[in-house]
Amino acid sequence: MSAKKKIGIILLLYVILGFAYNIGISYGIIPYGEAAGPLNVLFWVFYPISIIWTIIAASLGLQF
Repeated sequence: MSAKKKIGIILLLYVILGFAYNIGISYGIIPYGEAAGPLNVLFWVFYPISIIWTIIAASLGLQF
């Protein structure tokens, strides 16, 4: 498998997991990661995706 394909698969998984994580936060399934610990690490790892999700959800009227 070429390097471009590996990077593409990793990026796709990052985006899918990031959206799933932020949807979980939006609907209260996953607690918001403000405290120290693994949830805080996940929050900052997926922070760029959370900005995109917030913009999409707000424009569609899905955010409360």
